[in-house]
Amino acid sequence: LGAARVATALYEAGTRDFFVALAGEGRALRPHLPTDARINVLSGHMEGADLTGLVPVLNSLEQFFRDRVTRKKGVFAIQLDTGMNRLGMERAEWAAVRAEALEAVTDHGTGPALVMSHLANADEAGHPSNPAQLAEFRAMTDGIAAPRSLAATGGVLLGPDYHFDLTRPGIGLYGGLPF
Repeated sequence: LGAARVATALYEAGTRDFFVALAGEGRALRPHLPTDARINVLSGHMEGADLTGLVPVLNSLEQFFRDRVTRKKGVFAIQLDTGMNRLGMERAEWAAVRAEALEAVTDHGTGPALVMSHLANADEAGHPSNPAQLAEFRAMTDGIAAPRSLAATGGVLLGPDYHFDLTRPGIGLYGGLPF
């Protein structure tokens, strides 16, 4: 359908947070959206990536430190691994940088614009890992001032306990339902 066309329609309908896989996709989309639209790059701060006008989703300690050294100012997002075991900072890694990351919130527009995770089995409504990941996400993020996001399409359908501040319906926008 075309990312620019879809993103423009979503923006006109009120969407302000967008997600792309790679920085190049974000750079291609940026000219089609006003500056108040936040384009989050799920692959994070990869070495050499041009993140101008984009928000890297920092997935590891390596990315966190690369971002804080090379982009001392500017917002970022944090991806936590709450049980998917594929992407994101694990509990101990997050504990090591949590205070530093959250301290940046007060530093004039820098810091985490979002703290997020992803459900491993949201396509199976009754899977026991869903409530386990919800509990882990709450344990890792309760009390933070940054907005939180756990639910992509499957998580949205699991109910409001999974919604937090921002949902990421993805394939659900096109009618795709996991169960």
